[in-house]
Amino acid sequence: MKMKTLFLTSLLFSTLISYSQVLSNDTVICVIDTTKTYTEYDSFLYSPDTIMKESFNITIWGEFFWSENSNKSIPRILLFDGARYRKKYVKGNPVIVVAKDLLDERYTVVDDYWIQSQKNLEVIMDKIGVAPWSKYNYIAFSQDYCNTESDSITLYRVIVAIIPDQ
Repeated sequence: MKMKTLFLTSLLFSTLISYSQVLSNDTVICVIDTTKTYTEYDSFLYSPDTIMKESFNITIWGEFFWSENSNKSIPRILLFDGARYRKKYVKGNPVIVVAKDLLDERYTVVDDYWIQSQKNLEVIMDKIGVAPWSKYNYIAFSQDYCNTESDSITLYRVIVAIIPDQ
């Protein structure tokens, strides 16, 4: 009986661990300033199971190349909250609050300007990852990030997608 209880407890614990996403050194936080001309924020409503929910996409416009020798550019990188795909790709809480003083020492922090100014997609993918299986990607809005009156910041889980020109 003890062995069965221990096994079930172990199984439950390992299941909970696999569904939680711990912030660690493979977590990237991108600070987004929606007032920049190269950053576009779109908010929309969708209905999963008859409940209306708000979702968003952030597009960072630029001229990105797969390699230094490539002559075909990709015009945008998309960060979307994945609300429609959350059950499939994003496990755990998609919105979290963390202490600001932990950001730089524990996580990789970049901003939308850094992404936009890069030309080589391999550099971007090495730093921030792509899609939900590479790294844990979160965004923070610059208004929240620069707010000196708060010691915490809200992070939103996003999926990074590279969108070729249609």
